[in-house]
Amino acid sequence: MYVEKFTGETLEETLNLVKKKLGPEAIILKTVTNNGLKGAFKKNKVEVTAAINERDYVKKAQVDRVFSPDQREQFYQSSSADIAKSINQYNRAPTDEGQSGGYGKLGLNKIVTKVSHIAQETSKKIQSGLDDFLSGDMEINQNDAKKISDDFDAFLQGQGTAPSPELAPAAEAVMKPRVQAPVAAMPEVQVASEELKEMGMRFDEQKNRISHLEDKIGALLDKITELEESGANKYELKTIRNLRNMLLGIELSESVVNSIIKKANFELSTEKLKDEDALFEFALKEIAHGVETAKVEWIEDSAPQIVLLLSECSSGQTTAAMKIALMKDNAEVVSYGNRGASIGNQFHLTSSLFGVKVSQANSVGELYNVCRNGLKAGKTVIIDYRQLGAADEAKMLLEGLQRSFEDIKVLLCLSAIHAENVNRKIISRYQGMAEGAIMNHMDLCMSYGSIFNLQASSENMPWLFFGTGAMIPDDLELASAERILAGMFNF
Repeated sequence: MYVEKFTGETLEETLNLVKKKLGPEAIILKTVTNNGLKGAFKKNKVEVTAAINERDYVKKAQVDRVFSPDQREQFYQSSSADIAKSINQYNRAPTDEGQSGGYGKLGLNKIVTKVSHIAQETSKKIQSGLDDFLSGDMEINQNDAKKISDDFDAFLQGQGTAPSPELAPAAEAVMKPRVQAPVAAMPEVQVASEELKEMGMRFDEQKNRISHLEDKIGALLDKITELEESGANKYELKTIRNLRNMLLGIELSESVVNSIIKKANFELSTEKLKDEDALFEFALKEIAHGVETAKVEWIEDSAPQIVLLLSECSSGQTTAAMKIALMKDNAEVVSYGNRGASIGNQFHLTSSLFGVKVSQANSVGELYNVCRNGLKAGKTVIIDYRQLGAADEAKMLLEGLQRSFEDIKVLLCLSAIHAENVNRKIISRYQGMAEGAIMNHMDLCMSYGSIFNLQASSENMPWLFFGTGAMIPDDLELASAERILAGMFNF
């Protein structure tokens, strides 16, 4: 069995190489496609290991010797079925008189075939004369012997005809030793057989070497896969490896960590990469730049407006609404869509102490009426709306308010004590509606890295306020990157 590995850019190109080298009878043992990191270490993208037995390989080799390089290239452009049929027909075809015999270009039995053919034609005619000659009854002179020898030499070289019947008895005597002469070339057949045997031994040796190399390559690929899955890189500097572990320890996502380290490798020199303080300072700057905040200019605007606070679950939204109302000079709060006790009962003392009007709207009509009366009175109306149904209901409510009133601000309320996935789903539902977000319960947050990850996975959702406690109104502050950094690293 002869085994060989072929490589190419595409599978079609590689299979054509297999067909050209081993023929259509080749057996595909293994196909490997090198993609991703694995392909970065490979010159070609496709590897095919194929095999063919010695008998079929010898058949193909006999056909290849007949063709010139251009003819061979054209021959193997045909389909595999046509190539296999042509090879089999060539090896089964009988040898013609004018062609070399069964040993290809060696032509070992060329003369033997011709002489054997002549012997069959003339054996009956010369039998009696040969007996007479051997018994001494027939004499042959020197001139006749020389003529027969010359004629027969010309005949063997393809330049003459068979000896005349008159000289057949003498011709047989001259021909007999010459007929046996080509048989002396037969040891070359044994030589060819020895070469094939040696070739087979080389094939087996090559097959063993290929198998050994494939085992080594398989072990290397397994190691690469292990490194990819673990995300570790033993060639990283120790400082970078320590930074990676620290950032993952504060629950930053792996994509965020990889982005920071990639940028550090690109921008910092080798000396700074080995300096832990310089590397940590670079990471702090990148995290600070990644926190998106927006100025809340409308909080100081005395013009009446509508502020819609939107949430899906308990997130400290009602408390945030009261805090924002106290930050405005003239504002009132209306609750819509809430369950349980009314906002008036919940914040009766706060509203009486600070003089903030609070009310409850049980329908869209009541909500529109409160908004309209508040704007006429020159007040900012803050709507505390908890979305308990489908997201389309909030969209319909907002579209109705936008058609009825001009200046509307929409803020999304989230809670720092909720899981990262919960907050991410809420952001994805209302991302196109809200102009910013309020993150409440920051004083109870257990993972500031999760808060940072929310902005890394979404766009156009800046932080506007951070709720840092239950104290009204002091525990509502404008959002800043310093607050998140302080929570991450306990500054």
